[in-house]
Amino acid sequence: MKLHTLLIVALLALALNFIPATAHAQDACPAIPADGPGVQRIEGQGSYSFWGIPAIIVDQPVVAMVDDSLAAQGVQDAFPDPHGQVLGMITSDFFTSPFSFTINLPAEGLGAQVDVDQDSEADAGVQIYQVGLAQNLLNTVPLVGIAQGAVLASYYRDAVTNAIVAGALVLYAPDDQQGFPCGYGADGELFTADDPIAALPQGFTVAHIADGAITFDRSPVASVEIFESPSGANPDFSDQGIVESFNTLIDFLRERYVFNNFEGVNDVDWGALYDTYLPRVEEAEAQQNVAEYALTLLDLTHDIGDAHVGVNLNPLAADPEVLPLVLEGVARSRGGIGADLVELDDGRIIVTDVRPESPAAAAGLTFGAQIVGVDGLSIDEALAQPVRFGAFPGTTESKRALAVQYLVKQPAGTDLEIAYQLPDSSEVMTITVTAVPAIAAKTESAAMPMEYRLMDGIGYVTWKGFERTGIATHIFADFIKVMGQQQIPGIIIDVRGNGGGSALMEFAVLSYLFSPENPLSLSIADRYSYNPLTNEFVRDPYTMQLSAPPTTQPYLGDVVVLVNQHCVSACEFMSYWLQASGRATIVGQYTTEGGGGNVNAITMPGGFIFNYTAGTDIDNETDMPTFQAVGVVPDVRVPVTEETEQRKLEGGDPVLEAGIDHLRRLAFERLGHEPTTFVSGTVTSAVPTGWKPNADGTEYTSPDDPISLGIIAWTASAETDPDAIMAGTYPEIEKAGEIETDLGTWSIYGSEINGTYSVYNVIVLDGQPYIITASTTDERLVPLMAEFILAPALHDFSVVESAAPAEATLANERITLAIELTTNPWLWTSFTDPVEQFDVETPEDYTITFNTDGTVNIKADCNNARGSYTADDNGSLTIEIGPMTRAMCPPGSRSDAFVQKLGSVANFFFENGILYLDMMADGGTFQLAAASEHISN
Repeated sequence: MKLHTLLIVALLALALNFIPATAHAQDACPAIPADGPGVQRIEGQGSYSFWGIPAIIVDQPVVAMVDDSLAAQGVQDAFPDPHGQVLGMITSDFFTSPFSFTINLPAEGLGAQVDVDQDSEADAGVQIYQVGLAQNLLNTVPLVGIAQGAVLASYYRDAVTNAIVAGALVLYAPDDQQGFPCGYGADGELFTADDPIAALPQGFTVAHIADGAITFDRSPVASVEIFESPSGANPDFSDQGIVESFNTLIDFLRERYVFNNFEGVNDVDWGALYDTYLPRVEEAEAQQNVAEYALTLLDLTHDIGDAHVGVNLNPLAADPEVLPLVLEGVARSRGGIGADLVELDDGRIIVTDVRPESPAAAAGLTFGAQIVGVDGLSIDEALAQPVRFGAFPGTTESKRALAVQYLVKQPAGTDLEIAYQLPDSSEVMTITVTAVPAIAAKTESAAMPMEYRLMDGIGYVTWKGFERTGIATHIFADFIKVMGQQQIPGIIIDVRGNGGGSALMEFAVLSYLFSPENPLSLSIADRYSYNPLTNEFVRDPYTMQLSAPPTTQPYLGDVVVLVNQHCVSACEFMSYWLQASGRATIVGQYTTEGGGGNVNAITMPGGFIFNYTAGTDIDNETDMPTFQAVGVVPDVRVPVTEETEQRKLEGGDPVLEAGIDHLRRLAFERLGHEPTTFVSGTVTSAVPTGWKPNADGTEYTSPDDPISLGIIAWTASAETDPDAIMAGTYPEIEKAGEIETDLGTWSIYGSEINGTYSVYNVIVLDGQPYIITASTTDERLVPLMAEFILAPALHDFSVVESAAPAEATLANERITLAIELTTNPWLWTSFTDPVEQFDVETPEDYTITFNTDGTVNIKADCNNARGSYTADDNGSLTIEIGPMTRAMCPPGSRSDAFVQKLGSVANFFFENGILYLDMMADGGTFQLAAASEHISN
């Protein structure tokens, strides 16, 4: 069963939920023996029944004595200072309750001191400690922040008054002049003015609290027990008969099912539900058929429709007589035709993944086939049939998606008649296929509970459940550290298919995404849980704030969370907090599962488990459960279309791609722009702040070099028609349209050459064409480039009034059209760098030819080489050197230098018919002449 183990009481408030019947003041406190040094070691046991504790505290359970001075002062949700904390040792199998532990105490306490002797005088005070089982979620010694929260604790508090009711505290007095209450006084509350006070001897003392009285133990080895809260314990009806347990269960849920109190949220008529299922329960008892009883309750949970209300049948698998009956009851979920179905946004239900050699494949079903009927029923009629799902959908959307899948699920051996239409066909065809045992689609299992990587300059992390929490949070902390060190601007948290689990891990993950200066305040929601004292639910405000652990740098870049309908419980709560606080953008095709509560389990006859929702969180804006039955709705909804589903089959991930696109959009939206001159000062436009210009100011490039923006005045010909200019340069160029600005009409064109994607914008002003070009090697950036780079450049474009006529600059205009590279073989004539300048004596021995297919041929004196190149119209050029001959050239040859320097070229331009190649980092400039011109000269 998937869970959000919020453990509101057991993990955080540790509320006992009752007040002792007798809480009378003592007339006087008995003297505490002062002989000996006091307690030197604690030995105790921890016990629990809640099924989630061993599932949650898997990796790093820790017994610790934690400073409790804040709690003694009534501050419950702040994290105590870890100074003075003492770690213990678990000395038996933690997974078997009860388990044992020991804590060796130091010579003196180092915790905060609190004056609680109620004498109105300022005293040094005593140190107060709680003993608890915690989890080292944040991988620190000592425990810090939320890791100090006890799962099992040495005392309990009342859920309403928050007063300590029963249990044990460890005290330390720095001298023999300090006092501590030995009882509650007449008001029944601890740490108030009427408390009777006992004088504490110096050293450690254990205070045991029971029935309003406090007794003290100074034994060298003292006993302290740690427990779960009674409200967190698993109810156990397993010793009851089938009908009796059913009656008890329904009565229990009438009182304790949390959503009874919210109209319109999982409304349940318990009387009608009882009447509906009682005959089947009575029949199960008459036959002593535990399997049938469990399946009856399984059907009942589907009527409730809560993602946290379900039946766990796994314990019945241990009984060889019961197991076959259980498997028969869920046979439909275990059989099918070897194909998946999905409902598209346009309402069609199509076949997607068809497993090879499956009945679906043999029958000729292929991707895109539309299912129009099943077993003689229309789709709507078939979907309306009752279904015993193997899962527990929590929203209408999730139930619908699951019901669509079940259209082609039947017990193995069952014939299924399917009416369908092939893609691009209106003919309805009918086939009969026989279901086989379910053929699962191949999935890759992760070696670790959490995995991360860098992807396209973006951080990516994913995990399938809030489990293996010690290891998982350690990996997440490392992920955050790496993201900070590499200054990654955005991360993706992929929790699709995450089944939930530990709320403590949820809070740990959240903490790394907030700084102490701007923490996550949980006050946007309240906790809501049952209080047996008053037989009512109690609304308890969150006051806790989460931020990165001390000495840890939080990640403060952009965050995207990927979700689907299989993100449940803790997965949803994490998504909710991030969305509600504005810290992250949620991206997905579906809403999450809608399991907005924390779960507890009831043991039923035969040992099977009935899970129910015990508590929830209430959104303070709506006064309703945060997302129960509706899920967390994506901010960016990725469509469900044939294209997206085909993309998945081809190994793509449209949701992940949408997440990456959104992070890039966020980065682009933050770009600032500044006015800049181009074309030797003849025009002005806008480029993003911080972009780097090339040597002659005709082009600007982004710092990470994926995008460039250039402007030229067209002088290569007298042509002034934009279509003719572009067609003459790029015969296969595509015109995208036209855009009107205040200056006039821009013609827009697009091209892709050797993996470089360029958008050209041409305008003619006073007979002079101007071309603005934006280029990138990442096709996915083209729309963002057009919106955030080109649009401002077009809007802010202007011609400088004092600019010289275009004809005057024609002779010296630098041109950077990539196509010009391919017009000639080019001969090396000279080279200049900051150290030297030389002419090449025999240019015909050093040539480079740029081929239209993106390859280059190089002659380097007595050697020849091949390679490839990438160039764009803004002057960017890279040359990759490939195979090369290794002949021994004559002394003075520049063979090796020529090839090596070509490999460092970064830009090109033409001036007066000469090709110039600039090396990166001011490494020098080649001058090359066209072979035809050189020969004619």
